[in-house]
Amino acid sequence: MNLETKNRMRKWIRTLVGVLFLGVGVALATIPGMGTDPLAGFDEVLSKMSGITLGRVTSLVELLMIVFCLFLNRSSIGIGTLLSMFLVQFPIDLTALLVKRPDSMVLGLIMIVIGTALIAIGAELIVSGKLGMGPYEAFIYTIGKLINKKFSTAKYVCDGTFLILTILFRGNVGIGTIIIFLLCPKLMEIFGKFIPEIEE
Repeated sequence: MNLETKNRMRKWIRTLVGVLFLGVGVALATIPGMGTDPLAGFDEVLSKMSGITLGRVTSLVELLMIVFCLFLNRSSIGIGTLLSMFLVQFPIDLTALLVKRPDSMVLGLIMIVIGTALIAIGAELIVSGKLGMGPYEAFIYTIGKLINKKFSTAKYVCDGTFLILTILFRGNVGIGTIIIFLLCPKLMEIFGKFIPEIEE
């Protein structure tokens, strides 16, 4: 097996593992019922306002993000974007089926922190897999290029905007939302330093 084939396999494995981690992390952060991540909270608001199911709203928002990136930063979109978009629901649903809501607030907070860390690792694995970023990560990356800021700063800007909109429209905001908002961008930046680049 030549180097090019090995690297291609590494990209696929890294992207798929990233999708798995991302899905499990989203589920763990949501199961305690202390609030969802800012974008999910905003999707819930749109779902209630429009009468469209949450799944369809989420898919529509992600599709709009992909279209936005196709016009302004096509390089961030690839097969990994579609994998992230369509496959992430499976680990979310499986984790939600297997893991019960914790009985105490402390355990709930621990679960949220672990979930946030997995979200950060998963997103970073997908980005570093170079098969295309997840829809939201591609959107954030594009915004970062437009405002000339690094990814973590752009994520705070995007998450903060969705958080404010969710609060204004009385969406689902809790301590979990705040933890994810504060921790996730920083954790992605930290994990990004330890995940090696795949040679081209």
